[in-house]
Formats: sequence, structure tokens, C-alpha cells
Amino acid sequence: MPLPKRKVISSLRKPTKKKSSSQNQNVIVIKNEKSGTIHLKDVVRFEGKPQMVQLPASEIRRMQKHLRVLLVIDQFNVGGTETHTLGLARELMRNGAHVVVAAKTGRMLDAFAALGCPVYTIDFVTDEFKENLERKTEIIDYLKLIIRNENISLLHAHQWPSGLFAVQAGKEMNIPVVFTVHGFVDDALIPLVKQCDTVLAVSQSIVKTLKANHVSSILLQNGIDVSEFSSHKSTKPYVRASWGIDHNAPVVTYAARLSFEKADISLAIMEACRRLIAGDYPELKLIIVGGGHHKELVQTEMARIQEEAGVDFIQLAGESLHMCAYYSASDCFIGTGRAALEALACECPTIVAGATGYMGVMSKELYAKAWETWFCDHGQSKHWTVEEFESDIKSVLELKEREREDLGWVGRKFVEDKFNVHDTIPALFDVYLKHLKTLPSTERAAIRSEIGNR
Repeated sequence: MPLPKRKVISSLRKPTKKKSSSQNQNVIVIKNEKSGTIHLKDVVRFEGKPQMVQLPASEIRRMQKHLRVLLVIDQFNVGGTETHTLGLARELMRNGAHVVVAAKTGRMLDAFAALGCPVYTIDFVTDEFKENLERKTEIIDYLKLIIRNENISLLHAHQWPSGLFAVQAGKEMNIPVVFTVHGFVDDALIPLVKQCDTVLAVSQSIVKTLKANHVSSILLQNGIDVSEFSSHKSTKPYVRASWGIDHNAPVVTYAARLSFEKADISLAIMEACRRLIAGDYPELKLIIVGGGHHKELVQTEMARIQEEAGVDFIQLAGESLHMCAYYSASDCFIGTGRAALEALACECPTIVAGATGYMGVMSKELYAKAWETWFCDHGQSKHWTVEEFESDIKSVLELKEREREDLGWVGRKFVEDKFNVHDTIPALFDVYLKHLKTLPSTERAAIRSEIGNR
């Protein structure tokens, strides 16, 4: 049967002469025009098991041009995992890999397409954000066709349920599958990751949880692009003016998905700020960045709290792709996981509070524990209270200018030393290249010979 046609659903540039795939900024969706299924004989298979080659760092560059990786996430939403995957794709391309990305359409679609790599939209999840099991066979066939058309040599999944389809497609195409566990480990995830060739974990807490479930993993932290996330103090008055906030007003920012525990945290922060307004900080402003299942509840409570305060001091900013502006224009940031790291990189005093607990104002004494729990996103720590938020926000606002600068400098240095994306990418490349099996035999033999002569 003929192959399904590629149907361009959105073009981000004027028609030009045909360019290589690395320059293509079209967003493409694979569609079977005849509504048929792709039979096994129509899909090219890679024969044999992955070649496990241990490579010294000096050989990585020689093999990068052969690395063609498919990154799979649930949806192009605004969130920590999605932002991480965007940065990962950018760095892989910068280092010579051919990158392809697949996910359900969402707000970050254009950001991925702007990288210039092939981007495919697939409905891994329904509009209710449940696994799209009704189209399971069709989705797996789509993935296998992408693997064939893009000559993919390795598949890297990041989430459930998209990982469910990705792992199956990788197994059927006989290509290695890497899975990064970014957050909560539930019963459904364990049997899935056990099928993968390599499992990566972004925190020590996840490593321990996986080990308890008889899954071995490699600790590889998410990297932050410290050139993108850096302090822009000179823009502070202009950014605040665009928000209608006085230059001298204390500004607290909370960024998270407004769902479940993280929505509850936003309610506690609003109440803590209301108390501060009634006391020593009548001009205080609170900005809440993010969307989620419980956004309407947050809006209802916001109206109640502001009525009680007698002043409108809260701004619900919704989802944003420009978080650096918020970090740089804030006097205090509250968040967890990747958002906390980004704020630290921007030298903004940061209070760490997340789904699994509370850590308070981030300082060098807390770095080890923060790294273990991925800044209160995994593992367990003490529960937060309104009183703790009130006390810690006040302590940050009371910092003298020199104390603020020192705290900001130490925080950025921590991110630069431990979470710089330019340092984490070589480690990821090493994981990828151990599984690389599309390297020509002559090149592989030459590398082995050089390794043997060392």
C-alpha cells in the first residue's frame, strides 16, 4: 500500500526552496489519507540488537552526526518537562544531532517549530488528558512511520501516557528507547520503564523510588541554559510599568501548574500576602503565573481574599513562555523544581515550596537537600503553612541590598556549577551513543581499533 502523505498543517515561513530537515520550520502532521492501517511489511525494521559501545569523550564528536533522536512528550504545554525538552532539543541540535519531536498540539508548539527541527503533532492524550487508547494502534503506526521517514536511531520518551505508545513503537522498530522520569512514580509507570533500554532520573529521590521497585536508573539532572536565564535588572522598571506596578512596590511571584497541591499552595501564598499587606507592606503585589485544572478555584479565592484585604493586589498572569522577565522583576519568587532553578539562575531570592513539602528560603545550606528532592517536587519534606510563607516572604523583603546581591550571586553560582545544560548534555550524549547502532561498520571498527590501541 502507498505510504500516507505528509500534510502540512501550519507553515511558519514563506515558501522557499527545499531545505534540509535541520532547517525545516514547518509543523507537520502524519495523516493516513485512506484511513487504512500500516501493515508490518510497509514499515522498515532495523535488525539486530543495539550495539553497546563504551565511548571515551574524545570519540563523541565523530558519532554525533549519526545520532537521529525522536523526542516524545504528551503535549506541547507550558510546563517544566516541556521547557526541559525544548532546551534539550536545542542543545542536541547545537551539538550536531538530528532531532525530531512529537507531541499533541499545544501552546509551546511554535516554540518547538522555531528550532527548525521536524515537529509532528500526534494526539497521545485526549482533551481530558487521558491516554488515547482508542487510537493506540493508529498512533503506534504513526510513530513507526516517523521513525522510518526520519531514519531515527534512538527514541527518548519523557512522560506517561505518550511513553506508552513510544516504547511500543521503539520495540516494534527494534531501536533503543531511553525514558526520563521527571516526577511522580506510580504503579502504571514501573512496568513501562522496565521495558526501556535506559532509564534516567532527574533527582536522587526518583532514583531511590525506582530502585525500590527493582528498576535501575541513571541520575542525570535537568540542565538550565544560564545564558537564557540570567538577571536583567536594568529591565525591571520597564517590565513593572507594563504590569501597572510601581517601581518601588514589593513584588512576590509564584509560578506553578494550578492543580492539586500546587493550587493549594497558591491559596496559602495569597493569604500570607494579605496578612503582610495588613501589616508592614501595604503596597505589596502578588503575581501568579500558570494555568491548570483548579484555576477557577484559585480565581474564586482570589476575589474573596482581595475583598477582605480591601485592595486588588493579585495578578493572575496565566501561562507564560517568558519567565525570565518575571524572575528579574520580582523581589521574591516562590516555586519548585525547574522553576526554582530558573529563578536562582536569574539571581532572584527564592522560597522553595512544592507538591511534596516546604523548604523555605533557598540558601547554600539547603542545596544538598533541595537537589535530593528536586526542590520539593519529589520525595518528602515538611508541610508548608500560611505562617511560614508569611514569615519567609517578610524575611526576603527585609533583606538589605548587599544581602540580596550576595544571595542572588550564590544561587546563580550553584546553578552554573551543578545544573548548567552545557555540562549535562555530554553525559546524555554518552548515554545515547552507547545504544547507537546505525553507525557504519567501517566507522565503528575504526573507533574500536583506536580504543583498543589506547
